[in-house]
Amino acid sequence: CAIMQTSQGCGQHCGFCLRWRLEGGVERPQPLDVVMDQIRGMAEPSIMIYDNDLLTDGPRLDALCERLEREGIRKNFLCYGSTRAVLANRDALARFARNGLRAVMIGYESFSAGDLAQYHKGATPDDNLAAAGILRELGVDAWASFILHPDWDAADFRRFRRYLRALRPQ
Repeated sequence: CAIMQTSQGCGQHCGFCLRWRLEGGVERPQPLDVVMDQIRGMAEPSIMIYDNDLLTDGPRLDALCERLEREGIRKNFLCYGSTRAVLANRDALARFARNGLRAVMIGYESFSAGDLAQYHKGATPDDNLAAAGILRELGVDAWASFILHPDWDAADFRRFRRYLRALRPQ
């Protein structure tokens, strides 16, 4: 699996994340010509794109897919994504799935609406469930990311397990 980055920075500003603080609070994408040159040069069958949230810009994702289709490039893609991006860009995500998207490392972060609000995620537990359903429907694996708290008690872990059963991540 090759690894690449197609943009730096992130406009989402999740409260726990250092990445946007290190790379900047605005996403700065590389030109698609540069991205395609890199993809063409990768012999590996799979590419992990480690942008903070590759899926956040639906029109850019469509433009990438158009180029992959035009050039007949077939790769397996893995990337980071957010619930908000999955919900906002379903059509572009479906097209990317047809062009090789196999898995999304998705930051669900919590089963608690209070935690998600505190993290500035801009998503609810129900939004997470909806995004998980979209990914399943598209045949894209969801690799779930959560923040566990050291002060959780047995009841918190039971709620977490129930939520995981509802999400059904890979």
